[in-house]
Amino acid sequence: MKVLHIIDGIGPPGARGPELIYAHLKKLAERGIDVHILTLITDRYTCSSWFNWANEQKNKYNIKIYFLPNPFIKCQRRIYNIYVVISRIFYFFKALILQWKNHYDIINDFSSSSFMFYRTALLGLFCRAKLIHTLCTYNVGFFSSHRFLGGIKYLDRVLCLSKDIKNKIIRLSFSDNKVIYFPLGIDIKRFSQVNSSVNVRKKYALPTNKLIVLYLGPIESHKGIFVLAEASCKIPESTNLHFVFACARFWVSESERVKMIKDLKESMRRSKHTFKIITDLVNVPSLMDISDIFVLPQLTPHGTIAYPVTLLEAMASGKSIIASRTEGVNELIIHNRNGLMFTPGCSTELASHIQTLAENPKLRKEIGNRARTDIKNKYNLDSAISDLIEIYCE
Repeated sequence: MKVLHIIDGIGPPGARGPELIYAHLKKLAERGIDVHILTLITDRYTCSSWFNWANEQKNKYNIKIYFLPNPFIKCQRRIYNIYVVISRIFYFFKALILQWKNHYDIINDFSSSSFMFYRTALLGLFCRAKLIHTLCTYNVGFFSSHRFLGGIKYLDRVLCLSKDIKNKIIRLSFSDNKVIYFPLGIDIKRFSQVNSSVNVRKKYALPTNKLIVLYLGPIESHKGIFVLAEASCKIPESTNLHFVFACARFWVSESERVKMIKDLKESMRRSKHTFKIITDLVNVPSLMDISDIFVLPQLTPHGTIAYPVTLLEAMASGKSIIASRTEGVNELIIHNRNGLMFTPGCSTELASHIQTLAENPKLRKEIGNRARTDIKNKYNLDSAISDLIEIYCE
């Protein structure tokens, strides 16, 4: 079976969502599926070693990777962003060329927008491949509105990475026979065989006598990072905490990046607790391993994969988790069972939960163990791959 997967940002150091999706495609190749990928190269999603990486995937897994280049990498940000938007149309023409050349059995188009249903459907006018669209990201913009759900009738299947997305589509499009809930999985072994956590602690000079509260994600207001900073100011100094903000990826200009870091530092200086801001790429399993509490404070689900990758990673690591009660997240976390949940934006509630876990090591361990069990039983990578192959064979 030969399948073309259309997806943004594959490659080192790809954005976290596409990075997780690629883990699934690699497993598909190992299971005998002939995997082809069409992706976009930009300086914000990839790096100079991209071509070496792509060749390595071909040699090691027999995965064939095709790409759309961005000719405006050095241009102003506005021109750059316009091209990234227009490139969604260019995907169609490139995919057609690849289809005529390789004769795919299935085309699986990953996107954040119901508008792209029509891009996938349009391919069906010119080729005989079965058409699957995977709606994988929460997007509250115009191009993800219900106006474009009519495109479902031209597709063979629509895969939704969250139950919430699936229910909304079914409610608005009446295509329940085509819409399938397909949760992504995670490679649990990566987070159960950690051996370099000591080096990470030493590299970033993290204290050994304080509890580590970890935030992993971009410095963006809608991710709730400043809510966490505000919450830290409301926790007594006697709780003895050290906050770690791992923020390696910035989808902004250099000047905006500098300003965001400055704002975060100023917010944390009002706190009675120590902190560290990490802006280089980190070993995520090791960073999870040395942390005691993981916090996901996002205000809205917009821009994240159906359920955030970092949440899956924290659960696989057996961490005690505090997360805001947002779409997608509330499908994974059950309050007082495998994590604690709080009202998005409520720093007082967040501070209370952090203090509760900090003062109760037994509760931290119980919550972390239940989180790991849940991820192992419901969201492991091998099970997800078996389900995806079943969908492809169907």
